[in-house]
Amino acid sequence: MWEELIKNSFWIDLAAAMAEIAVGFFFGSFVKNIILKFQNARGTLVDQGVLTFTGSAVNISIRIIAIVIALAQIGVNMSVVVGAVSALGLGVSLALRENMANVASGIQILMTKPFRIGDYIQNEEFEGTVKTIEIMFTTLETFDLQEVVIPNAQLISTPIVNYSVSPSRRVAFIVPVSRTCSYDQIQNEIQTMLENETGVLKDPKPMTVVADYSTNGKSLMIRIICFAKQEDYWTVLASVRNRVEQIVQNHEDALPKENIKVLS
Repeated sequence: MWEELIKNSFWIDLAAAMAEIAVGFFFGSFVKNIILKFQNARGTLVDQGVLTFTGSAVNISIRIIAIVIALAQIGVNMSVVVGAVSALGLGVSLALRENMANVASGIQILMTKPFRIGDYIQNEEFEGTVKTIEIMFTTLETFDLQEVVIPNAQLISTPIVNYSVSPSRRVAFIVPVSRTCSYDQIQNEIQTMLENETGVLKDPKPMTVVADYSTNGKSLMIRIICFAKQEDYWTVLASVRNRVEQIVQNHEDALPKENIKVLS
């Protein structure tokens, strides 16, 4: 009889522990969603990156607490658990040192604010709009609507260009033309096109210069520099490149083997 009661009590405790874990996981996600809703609150003074980071951290913390409570529910000696976790912590921290670096880098991003949610940034590999800053990683949405997840440590350890800091963005090309053509005429045509192109800012003034020779010495490199508003960058980039290609193609003796190169 006592054995049956003990068995029944264990299964009851186990069911309660599972329920506590389920509630903890649900409540963690629920609290995270509440925190994230502050992003859309009008007049909020809290940085959106802080909200996404805090929501992620709170969610993980609540789930860990739920697991600890569940272990206590089924009679696990918590002093033993704490000792085991402490002993295991060192090994885990060494094994997951990159993850810990991501957490520390996430905190650094929130404190130093090299970028915020909504900024358009570029690192060595990717560029896009910052959508979230989580406890371990930052999510970008690229120009072609792809989601890129980048570890925070990688963003901190590499140079970042934040294009949203300035209202304008540079549009720059290297255009190769044959040395035997009338490159000064091509340069003047490109300059005139830039000065009349819709979307190209008049200040700073667009500029074309003969920059250098190609590696084989058979071509001249015309450097084109102009500026566009942030929201017009991709449209102006495509338009100017097409117009330049048309100008070069109109001079049959100007066509080189190299392609036009876009500069970041």
